[in-house]
Amino acid sequence: MYKTFVVGIAGASASGKTSFTKQLERELKKSLGDDAVDKIDCDGYYVDLPAGMSGEDFNWDDPNNFDVIGLCNDIKSLCQGNIIKAPIHDYKNYQKIPNALEVKPCRVLIIENLFTLTWKEIIPLLDFKIYIDCDEVLTFSRRIIRDSQERGYKLELIVERYEQFVKPAYHRYIYPSRKEATVIIPNYVNNGDKQLDENRITVVKNHILMELYK
Repeated sequence: MYKTFVVGIAGASASGKTSFTKQLERELKKSLGDDAVDKIDCDGYYVDLPAGMSGEDFNWDDPNNFDVIGLCNDIKSLCQGNIIKAPIHDYKNYQKIPNALEVKPCRVLIIENLFTLTWKEIIPLLDFKIYIDCDEVLTFSRRIIRDSQERGYKLELIVERYEQFVKPAYHRYIYPSRKEATVIIPNYVNNGDKQLDENRITVVKNHILMELYK
């Protein structure tokens, strides 16, 4: 029975975490096979929107608004060789849909979220911790482009949410979590798809493979 190698990826909103995760997952699958690498969608562990609140007014940028214990238990269960039924988040109704996504044990499990390196329950479960570092002004400009083009949000709402929720969360929780990282990956290029340098992906991939075959 192999030991699951758990990779944690964190960073600010629009820092390039998701792009990095997709690239890393793709490269690892080339080396290990499609079934050897998987990830948990941490958004599925959001708490349900409290009754009487609007989804636009609720603070989704608070690490306390996740079921961290549920996420922790699911990671442990996967590492013990069990199949889990992970929840997903219904973005229309802001509710958790339990047991919606089957995740099987794998060689490399990726946990990517704003708060991956903030949650004290999760950090001890991570074998390799990555922080995607990006200039705050650049992440804000990327967020404006993303939320307006991909999600249809008005500029006023984007700026309001950024000032009220996103920016305070970055300074209070996310940026300080850099100290937990095994490696910090800079991503300062202002390109449309936020693709990171392939050399950095290769270095991280090779390190993970080296750890697997020790």
